[in-house]
Amino acid sequence: MISWSSLLCRRPFWAAESSWRRSAARTPTRGGVLTPEDLRHLVVDDEHGLLYCYVPKVACTNWKRVLMVLTGKGRYHEPLAIPANEAHVPGNLRTLSEYSAAEINRRLRSYLKFIFVREPFERLVSAYRNKFTRSYNTAFHKRYGTKIIRRHRPNRSPVGKYETLAQDSRYVLKLAGVDSEVRFPTSGKTTRTTGDMAAQFFRNISPFYQKKLFNLYRMDFLLFNYTTPTYLKLR
Repeated sequence: MISWSSLLCRRPFWAAESSWRRSAARTPTRGGVLTPEDLRHLVVDDEHGLLYCYVPKVACTNWKRVLMVLTGKGRYHEPLAIPANEAHVPGNLRTLSEYSAAEINRRLRSYLKFIFVREPFERLVSAYRNKFTRSYNTAFHKRYGTKIIRRHRPNRSPVGKYETLAQDSRYVLKLAGVDSEVRFPTSGKTTRTTGDMAAQFFRNISPFYQKKLFNLYRMDFLLFNYTTPTYLKLR
């Protein structure tokens, strides 16, 4: 198993912490235009006039499932019947990167645009738990975990507004006028990463790395009005 502390020694590759900045917060300027890479996190539903900026580990799988129901022309009826891996297959949903500049600008002006965010460190811990503590994620273990261990643990050994998701999802679907067509999936799972759980993961991280990590996510805390976690040792 990959240790939590060894992962924090490098910039987290899975967090996509700047995806909202690249996709939703930037706008074209006279001096340049957005590149396709900037627009790949913006999923398009032309039939209902929706633009969804997805952020990993913020219910993006379920939102992609919902959009597959809305854009699937009858192929899908129930979001949770769609396998999670199928929701992330390129080509199952269109992204804004596939359109011309004129088409992009028209959609940005007229479509309902939405994004879901999450307390940054809960999202980070959630990603770690999902990718490195679950036995079914062997691809992540092999592709990334072994490299991280080799780099940061020379004496290695085995180591043992997502916050209001349901009501906000209902609101988005109602705004889009599709609340009668599809419901956002609700989960009975009790494995959700919480602030208390994040505090436990950060307990043995040195103040030096806690401060570096906080600086990396500082704008997320400010822009989305999250309070600095009390468990952080920033002095």
